[in-house]
Amino acid sequence: MKTGNIIALALTLLLIISLMTGCSFELGKSVTTEEKVSTTVPETKPQEAEVLSVTVSKAVDDDFKATEPAVTFNDDETVHASVEAKNFTVEDVFEAKWYKDGQLFNAKSYSFEKPGSGFVDFELTPSPRIEAGKYKIEIYLNGQLTVAQEFQVIGKVVGPEYSNEQLGFKINYPDGWDVQEDLDQNVVGFSKLSEPIISIVIVKAESASVPVKDLAHMLFDEAKKDPNFGSAIGDITNEGEIEISGEKAYEIHFEMTPGKSVYGDEGILIATYHIDSFYYIQILGQEGYQVPEFMDLISASIQSIEFLK
Repeated sequence: MKTGNIIALALTLLLIISLMTGCSFELGKSVTTEEKVSTTVPETKPQEAEVLSVTVSKAVDDDFKATEPAVTFNDDETVHASVEAKNFTVEDVFEAKWYKDGQLFNAKSYSFEKPGSGFVDFELTPSPRIEAGKYKIEIYLNGQLTVAQEFQVIGKVVGPEYSNEQLGFKINYPDGWDVQEDLDQNVVGFSKLSEPIISIVIVKAESASVPVKDLAHMLFDEAKKDPNFGSAIGDITNEGEIEISGEKAYEIHFEMTPGKSVYGDEGILIATYHIDSFYYIQILGQEGYQVPEFMDLISASIQSIEFLK
């Protein structure tokens, strides 16, 4: 990926947008887990116990139901895993297994004191912080895996701040990265030009009246049609909701076909709204960038974004 390609890519993204809109994470040091429960006594005869769902969240209500679902957490935030179950008895055993980067580091079992239906809240608590990385919680009922949920914990970015009133946001980007901007087009790019090459491009555009998930998929579908690099875009590998500066956002991870594009081998697309604008964030890089060191930097940079008004 050459320096000049970053803004060229951003301008291509602007064209896509205009066509769409009509305009323009030390284990031992760190973490405690616990569980809390609420129950409702069933009114009918007991049925087979069932786990309905697990939701990772930044907060729960008095019944331990998730109130702030999330897939990305800061390293000083408590992670709640709210499990909804029904028709359980005192003999039923619920178990939560926590994994970091694919390695099991904690398991906790719980049985309710009375039969019923309700929620149990398994917690991952910073003490003082949770190590940054990719996590998964698995919920077992009587030894059988029922549901699982992945999430990510990010650390703080230590690096320079970029702030721009016209673009309406500020961001901390990794130390040593270059900044390129084209304010006529409401575009800024941040790039690491040594191996592996990585870039983050952020485009501001006029709002589109569709849900943020639909917006992200529309952008992805249109990008695949681009004559310059669309043929290099491969399959979606992961996707889900995140939060940026208090706003809902949607993130799509996708493959890039090696050898077909100067823009790299893997990519991430993020879409979010703020007031009367939407923001398109594109992360592209060579395959070597998909290691914890770089993904932690990128995730922390994105989560450092703060809208100015």
